[in-house]
Amino acid sequence: VKALPLDRAREVLLDWIADFPFATDSGIAHAIGLALTPLVRRMIRGPVPPVLIEAPKPRTGKTLLAQALAAPSSGWVAVRPFPDRPEEQEKGIFAALLKGKPVIVLDNLKGRIDSPTLEMALTAYPTVSGRILGASEEVEVAARSQWILTSNNGEFSEDMIGRLVVIRLDRRTERPDLLDVSKLRHPDIKGWMEDNKDLLLSALLTLVKEWDLAGRPGPADGTPGKGSFEQWREVIGGILCHAGIEGFLQVASANRIEADEWRGFVTLWAKKFGEGKARLKELYQLCQTFEVLQEVLGSGNEQAQLIRLGRAIQARRDQIFDVNRSAILAALKADDEDEDVALERCMLCEDNGLLEGGWKVGGLVRIQGSAFYKLVRL
Repeated sequence: VKALPLDRAREVLLDWIADFPFATDSGIAHAIGLALTPLVRRMIRGPVPPVLIEAPKPRTGKTLLAQALAAPSSGWVAVRPFPDRPEEQEKGIFAALLKGKPVIVLDNLKGRIDSPTLEMALTAYPTVSGRILGASEEVEVAARSQWILTSNNGEFSEDMIGRLVVIRLDRRTERPDLLDVSKLRHPDIKGWMEDNKDLLLSALLTLVKEWDLAGRPGPADGTPGKGSFEQWREVIGGILCHAGIEGFLQVASANRIEADEWRGFVTLWAKKFGEGKARLKELYQLCQTFEVLQEVLGSGNEQAQLIRLGRAIQARRDQIFDVNRSAILAALKADDEDEDVALERCMLCEDNGLLEGGWKVGGLVRIQGSAFYKLVRL
């Protein structure tokens, strides 16, 4: 593979993905980082984060982008669906890891994605154990694959959100499937990549080589951390920064449905009770009145729902929620109410203090045999 000048390598890579409708520069950086990760996997001593390619509409190019970015390191990868049933999820994920592929694509995840099995597999390192399809014994396999997920505005749990690196595509049209491909730089991207596979690989490896010759500098100042993926952040962020590709880890677009719901619930809680005591039944009535945390409450009778809500609140003890203008409006505004009127009505708490700011969920308090919950104002 022949090395290229760094500027030329960057130009080749940006031209390669220019036809995909990235919503932000961050998505472009993450796309090139995704293509780089399998090539430098041995340099990364730790897990690598899953990459979510999402869009508001089908037929936007999510699966094609996933396959294109995997191709320089792994060839044109097959995609697989994500099973609905938890037991099938575990076996399907383990079967994918057993094949030892450097890249695994789970295509078209739908609805609310809250799978402990998937969360475990996405961060397992260096090995993961599980059952083989058709057998009962457990075996251990290497967990070094790069996971790619695609979804149309999927709803992800808070645990899942923290693991994802996001690429958002948006053609800003009602019918992305009616795209005039004749206007694209590379109408047949798969054919173009086949004709230029040596050039693409040269461009990617040039970025790695130039970063290495420069002493392996780290990512740009101000780059956010990424939890257990710090080794990946240092390597991929450093390569991209040295190549002059900006936006790495600067935005996360995935639908934070669970976090947003809890922020809205805490907003309602703060407005009604401030830092005073609240009975579980009163908090349950808030949920029912404003139709929040319905997934948490689940089905069944009122007692069963009360138990689930109490456990969920206890599980978030000492968590801090940042209540801001958008959270206040989303939680309290009537559908037909003017935003300025709603804000004026909603901003005042019972103690005449602003709702905005940090609120921490306190633990369970028992006073004379009765159970209460409290928020703490930061």
